[in-house]
Amino acid sequence: MGDEDLAHFFVPEKPKKNARKKTSEKKTTKKASGAKAPKVSDTDRNSQEYDSCKCCARIWKAEGGLGFDNIQCGSKNMVTAEEAKKILLALEPTPKEEDVDKFLESYEGTFCKKHMTQDFMMPNGYWLGKVNEKRPEEPMLPTGSVKKGYSEEYKAHHWMYDENGEKVEKKTRRSSSKKEKVEEKVEEKVEEKVEDLTVSQEKAVGTCLPKKTDEERDEMAEFLEWKKANHPEKNDPETNDEPIPEAANDGEETDEMSDDEEKEDKEYVVDGIEYIKHWDEDEKMWIILEPEEYAKIGVPKEDGGIGFDSDEEDAHMERVNAAN
Repeated sequence: MGDEDLAHFFVPEKPKKNARKKTSEKKTTKKASGAKAPKVSDTDRNSQEYDSCKCCARIWKAEGGLGFDNIQCGSKNMVTAEEAKKILLALEPTPKEEDVDKFLESYEGTFCKKHMTQDFMMPNGYWLGKVNEKRPEEPMLPTGSVKKGYSEEYKAHHWMYDENGEKVEKKTRRSSSKKEKVEEKVEEKVEEKVEDLTVSQEKAVGTCLPKKTDEERDEMAEFLEWKKANHPEKNDPETNDEPIPEAANDGEETDEMSDDEEKEDKEYVVDGIEYIKHWDEDEKMWIILEPEEYAKIGVPKEDGGIGFDSDEEDAHMERVNAAN
């Protein structure tokens, strides 16, 4: 090192710069590998093959009110028979041990915790069955939940594809308005009644003018009362104008949005979590459902949020944390 001719061969390298560079490369690689995979559409999920490393439950995903029939649960945390017994006996109210043992006789350990519990709790087993087995042709969801129990009341659901694999076209009603049909019936009755009147009576329809005889007056009064009760919009006692007939529709039927179409299920997203906005026909109100279990969790709020039922807000936060 003291020799001037050799000293330049022993200049120490600067490892820190290279080390920093390598560390940066590692961090970049780690970040890239940790990026979220692109979301797979329900249509693509429906065409995927059965994955034995995931829960075998068929889950409900719908589009326009009709459900896909081959979407598999994405959970990889299958529950063994030993674990299943502990989970079921910890439910409240606690089920009978003999009922649990009977259930476990046919349990194969291929469900996740949620779907295993539903399979035990639901009256006829898990309502959508296993994705690696034949689908139920008429899926019937029992009302209730795991926490509250299930009843023998069911809500019918319908598949997007028929038995031959053909996509089902949702039927829309094409009909004339109810009002128009009522108008036609009333017009027919009015015409029949007018034909029975004399010429002088026909001219006096809607005017309440007196007739020459008591019999004619009574007949006209009776007719006007009938007309007022059955066709009030075409009978104005304050004017002598003849009612203006409504324009005909030339035999063409008008397209109308039926109540069923207006009240079909809609997607409802809160904090990035997808739910279903569903019209409850019994309660006559909109409610929010959890998509896979199709169980009520609350009601929609005007600000786009959810008025949660008891304990459901905690479950919602768990979904949010899991998604992040």
